[in-house]
Amino acid sequence: MRMKAKFEQQADGVKQMIQKIETEITITQKGIGVNDPYLKTFLKHKNIETLNRGLLLELIDTIYVHENNEITIQFTFADQHKRMLEFMKENKKQHMAIKDQVM
Repeated sequence: MRMKAKFEQQADGVKQMIQKIETEITITQKGIGVNDPYLKTFLKHKNIETLNRGLLLELIDTIYVHENNEITIQFTFADQHKRMLEFMKENKKQHMAIKDQVM
């Protein structure tokens, strides 16, 4: 009986995690779709070997040169890229937690 209760508890935990992941997927799909400008640009330039003026204009919003000769670069899609990386990292953690619970 104790094993059955343990498995039922694990199954409930897995169901909750699946529901959470499905909710996150729905939210993410609303934010990043096939026609998303960031995604299109990322896929278009995923294997950059040389930097040219057109690519620079497309990927970089502003370049600041400070008085001490330091340079600050603001990328056009920095926020979207960070959000995607965080989402993938979080989903990987959740996927591993589900895998550990099932086994």
